Amino acid sequence: MREPGNGNGEATPGRRVRLAKRASYFSLLVLAASLGALFVVLLDRAMNGDEAAPQPAASTATATATETEARATPTATSPATPASEETTTATATAPAMPAKVTYSGDLPAELASANLLPASEATDLAFLDGGGEAYRIVRRYYVPVVAMGVGVDALSRTQVEDLVRGAIRDWSEVGGIPGPVRAFAVAPGAGDEGMAAAAPVAPEQTFATYEELLEAMTFDSGAWAFVPIEEVGPTVTAVAVSGIDLVRGRGDARV
Repeated sequence: MREPGNGNGEATPGRRVRLAKRASYFSLLVLAASLGALFVVLLDRAMNGDEAAPQPAASTATATATETEARATPTATSPATPASEETTTATATAPAMPAKVTYSGDLPAELASANLLPASEATDLAFLDGGGEAYRIVRRYYVPVVAMGVGVDALSRTQVEDLVRGAIRDWSEVGGIPGPVRAFAVAPGAGDEGMAAAAPVAPEQTFATYEELLEAMTFDSGAWAFVPIEEVGPTVTAVAVSGIDLVRGRGDARV
């Protein structure tokens, strides 16, 4: 039984519902067909995957063979290269020193192309005029350290020189807690050549290593010594000399 439309020829609400349902059915059928086709394609690839796997290897072998033939056959424009000329010798060039390396003092002419930068604050290399054309490069810094119970963390250069000579016998002479001054050093045969220039003239006790030396510098030992800056630890007090404190980074070490 047909439902009458309105006077303008438009479908009634019941007809619209039926048309919408039919459109939904067609959409579901199209979606189902698409999913079925996709499933068939994926299944086919899964079943034939083992047979297609060797193809890259075969392609690689073919490309290698073609490349070998191309190398063996000289062209008219590119003459064949003798076997002795096929090996290319790489020229080793020394890399330039990083631009972050800084220096202080007068840069020797031999190092003009070494890509060093003048130091504005901290310096990596220090060039000292040794007289004439000779230069000395500072490779290691030594710091005077004292036992924690001495009560000294700063001295003048003259006072350090007096300590080295043994002229100061009591720490009260340099503003410390009264007590005898004891000079420690590593033994001459410990393998530290730079220590010879900074060691006390007459050390009271010598040690085979800096580790043993620092262990002996107990709180109330009254000892002092020169040690490399990398050996300074929390069990001793690093001494600033004339306002220059290498450990804490204070003062200008270039003066």
